[in-house]
Amino acid sequence: PSIPTGFISVMEIYSSVVPLIFYIPIITTLLDVYACERRVTLDGDPHYYLRRHCSVECDSSRHTDMTIWSSIALGLFVPVASYHRIIVQAGSDSMNLIQHPRF
Repeated sequence: PSIPTGFISVMEIYSSVVPLIFYIPIITTLLDVYACERRVTLDGDPHYYLRRHCSVECDSSRHTDMTIWSSIALGLFVPVASYHRIIVQAGSDSMNLIQHPRF
């Protein structure tokens, strides 16, 4: 069975545009786990909390779990997304901006 031509163009657009749109938000969300702020509580003791999630205290077991999972996700996502970019670039003749990887 052959694949319709219109479907191929939709898949080309999807595979080239979607990763570019979501790359920076995904990286930012995964890196937000490491951003802690010092805050003084009502009892006068300083504590460190996540900047984006004020109920999570840094260096707690919950924060440690979030950090481990975020590190794993970053370690997997960045190489896969970078490799995907190279594959999309190699398969597309109509890209305006073509990077030349040197490896």
